[in-house]
Amino acid sequence: MKNFDRNKPSEGLGDFVAKLTHDLGIMKVADKVAESLGMEDCGCERRKDVLNELFPFNKNTEQNDVERKTDTGEGTSQTGTHEG
Repeated sequence: MKNFDRNKPSEGLGDFVAKLTHDLGIMKVADKVAESLGMEDCGCERRKDVLNELFPFNKNTEQNDVERKTDTGEGTSQTGTHEG
């Protein structure tokens, strides 16, 4: 995979898999096989992008923070009275 940055924070599962295959040496093998078959690339970049889109790590972080605050009562007015 060209222009691969191992230190870039992972956006999703695709980045995690790319880092794993890089660390294990699988990425080099895939690139060499693709090159020997006359292919422009091995398709790793496309798979990485698809996996990042399907399984993002920080999707809806803002929405999750709002839900967490609502669940704990943060940021809401609590009068301490209960109807019932």
